[in-house]
Amino acid sequence: MAHDHLEMEYFTFMSMSISLFCALIFIGYFTLALIQKNYKRRWPWSRIFYMFIACSCLIMLIFSPIVEQSHEYFSFHMLVHLVVGMFAPLMIVLAAPFVLIVRSLPVRVARIMIRICKSLYFRIVLNPYISGVINIGGLWVLYTTPLYTLMHEYALLNIIIHLHIFIAGYFFTLSLVYIEPVFHRKKYYHRFIALIISIALHGMLAKYLYIHPPVGVDVVEAQKGVLLMYYGGDIVDGIIMFIIGYQWYLENKMGLIVKEESVQA
Repeated sequence: MAHDHLEMEYFTFMSMSISLFCALIFIGYFTLALIQKNYKRRWPWSRIFYMFIACSCLIMLIFSPIVEQSHEYFSFHMLVHLVVGMFAPLMIVLAAPFVLIVRSLPVRVARIMIRICKSLYFRIVLNPYISGVINIGGLWVLYTTPLYTLMHEYALLNIIIHLHIFIAGYFFTLSLVYIEPVFHRKKYYHRFIALIISIALHGMLAKYLYIHPPVGVDVVEAQKGVLLMYYGGDIVDGIIMFIIGYQWYLENKMGLIVKEESVQA
């Protein structure tokens, strides 16, 4: 009992720390966005809204009963998984925080950050095929091994796993939706293929869990969570697919305009 009490206190402390960190992230982002006016650069309010949505969802998730219920109910766990691993990363990518930071830093520091982003590490993790394997592969490991049971017994492991889900989801989304300056870019068809493979593997995992629930999860409760995982994941993936297609359309449209102007010239 004492061990469980200490685990709960540690989990509460870390949850409060993460929520405070999210609040500070948004405050810092909003401050940098306002500073852009001093440089006579307009930062889109839509991006501020995306960051607000991401941080608000994470904070509300932590303070709501959902996180506590996720230890007992697989459906609540899946709701946390969808927000942390898919929806919040997409909102942050759309908010383009790296672009804002680079624009706000001194030129020398900004060049250092850009040089880091061009490194081999980011070339690997921002490859949509590799980041897709890390993202979906991690879920297969989590739900088809005793790791799912262990994460609800140890607070630190629970937090580490959710951080991994968030980071893996963020890098995968970043490797597909080019709003931030991704320097090792893949062509559109590669990104579409990587996304389709990811959707297929995500769907296969959902169907597997529908029949073979994680250890210790009731079959009926597992099926509720799996349905949320399957259809909720498709909604977010559909949004990403739409964004990639729209970016492709805009690029082709601009290419046609340039060609027409060159012909007329």
